[in-house]
Amino acid sequence: MIANTALNLDDFEEVIIEEDGTPVLVLPRSERFMRNRLNYEVEIKDDTANWLSTVNLPDDNGSIQKFHTNNLFTENDEINQIIDSFIKWCIRSYMPKTMSSVQKALEIFVSNYKVQKNIAKALDDAYTKLAQIRDLQPISPLRRLIQFLITYEAPDFDIDTALELLSIEVGGNQNQFQRLYTMDAEMGPFTREELRFIDECILNDSAPLDSRIIMALCREFGLRPIQISLLKQSDFQRNPKTGVAWLNVPKVKQRTQWRRSEFSKRILPDDEVADMLEEMIEENKWIVDIFDQESPPLFQRRFNQSRVFSNNFKATRRDAYNPYEDLFVGDKKDFAFHLSTTSINWRLSQLSFYMPLSPRTADRFQLNPYRFRYTVGTNAVLKGMTEPEVAMLLDHSNLGSVRHYFKNTREFWELIEKATSSRAEQKHFAVAFMTREPEEQNMYIKDVVEKVNFTSIGKCHKGSPCSYEIAVSCYSCQEFRPNNDAEAHKYAKVYIKEQIDWLKNNSSDGHITRQYDEAMAGCAASISLAQGGDVVGIYDSEASPFGLENTFGQSKLEILNDE
Repeated sequence: MIANTALNLDDFEEVIIEEDGTPVLVLPRSERFMRNRLNYEVEIKDDTANWLSTVNLPDDNGSIQKFHTNNLFTENDEINQIIDSFIKWCIRSYMPKTMSSVQKALEIFVSNYKVQKNIAKALDDAYTKLAQIRDLQPISPLRRLIQFLITYEAPDFDIDTALELLSIEVGGNQNQFQRLYTMDAEMGPFTREELRFIDECILNDSAPLDSRIIMALCREFGLRPIQISLLKQSDFQRNPKTGVAWLNVPKVKQRTQWRRSEFSKRILPDDEVADMLEEMIEENKWIVDIFDQESPPLFQRRFNQSRVFSNNFKATRRDAYNPYEDLFVGDKKDFAFHLSTTSINWRLSQLSFYMPLSPRTADRFQLNPYRFRYTVGTNAVLKGMTEPEVAMLLDHSNLGSVRHYFKNTREFWELIEKATSSRAEQKHFAVAFMTREPEEQNMYIKDVVEKVNFTSIGKCHKGSPCSYEIAVSCYSCQEFRPNNDAEAHKYAKVYIKEQIDWLKNNSSDGHITRQYDEAMAGCAASISLAQGGDVVGIYDSEASPFGLENTFGQSKLEILNDE
């Protein structure tokens, strides 16, 4: 418990006499509890007006955000009273998850103030620290705290200083959407080949039904995890005459107070997904009945049916579905059964164990809702949708949120679709060449043929989609196994050089030129290896992170060039 504000006898409702005769002031319930943004009753203080060390903030997805107050107050009572009002305002105004940013902003400010003993310096240092660690989420609560400090006339803090602090701009990470363009293996869009495996997994009866439905909704609509979490069974509708099925999906706009206040109708693309939804709802009927759910979630928490109905299962254990069930009462009762966004991510990721390895990375599929969201947005642009159409498709309230998708040119996307394994994580081209012998038991070993004289340049583990591709797709791919035919690699180099000459005169896309730079380096490394020479890795040069220049200038390509 945290004592943080000066006690005022007028705040207390009654006095309790302890056994030893000591009078104890008791804070009224109206001061100990308050309503958060989602209208949950939240206990914030104890009977003696001290802040609880941990305040539990319920969310409509069945999760609890823990807000820790241990390090949020100073030794100055005036400032503490302002912080007290600020925290209450934040609880009423912010979503529970955002309170973690409020906590971090206050912790940084308070720790700086205890050292500086000056509000302006403490705030300035807080900006600096957040910029250094590139954590921008607490910036908005920090700005709001400045407004509170001025409004409540904090000591030794004037309006001019406040305005100067509010005008500070903290830059973000300019490369935060780079994953969209580099085909990042963990967060970048899925390729067509990967989507084929995903579609097969959705119809795989051996995988958990609810997880497959989550994947299907992500695959089709690119829903956010919170949107999936908030879905209720009543949101699923199917016309009995036409068979057309749809979902009423919550838009979860940040400016609205309630999670489920605005909806968009999403027509399900085929009968298979609708049938799967009806099957899941029927399977979960016993959960709805035993817990007396009036407004059941679409995706239920998982229960062991045999254990629930066993003789050893006591009625009191029926409430053990959520350790904080006492916070979900009244019309909020059934929200305790909704899945948290963490559970949504976990159920989706577990499907990777029911799928073959990714043909692009030769590793397990990295499955999460935002990868599907990036895929839906990117493919929408390639289909010719406009910015307003993509914003509507992804439930964005403004066009600025989707403009990064339009930086993907069709030509560049087609190139990286072909060169699906070209990634910056390949620290050395040598990695792809040291394992020369293919695995004979691998059914996906295919010959790769260059297009100049149709000679074989090696073998590929990726399978038929990469067979007879141009050499650009191979020499930067760690699944490629080059052979010892130096002449064949030289033929391939001729083709790559022709492409480079054309690009130098017709394109200024740095991403594409970098792709051909890497391909040329890989081809030169294959020639060197075939002739018994050493392989130079792409990170061996000090000129650039890739061992290549950013343009077609002097580079280690010329060192490796046999001509």
